[in-house]
Amino acid sequence: MGLEYRQFDFREKKKLKIKMDGYVMEVIDEADAKLKTKQRGQANTHASMALFKINSTSPELNKNEADHYRTMTAKLLFLAPRASPDLLTDPSA
Repeated sequence: MGLEYRQFDFREKKKLKIKMDGYVMEVIDEADAKLKTKQRGQANTHASMALFKINSTSPELNKNEADHYRTMTAKLLFLAPRASPDLLTDPSA
């Protein structure tokens, strides 16, 4: 799950820091493999003006695509509040 031994930091007295770099890279690599891309960069926001608009003409996902979508959504929901709050819904969208 991305939590490796070296990601536990006990250097500060009475504090434990847990880094999730390994988990972040697992999620990114899994998405890259599925999407067959290595496009990475920065953006001011991940949200577009159409964030909550439903495209009724979009084709349904097959079972494998739907399973992958749910898996990636769950991983990002786990990751976002812990390590990358920028992934959470943009309230200004």
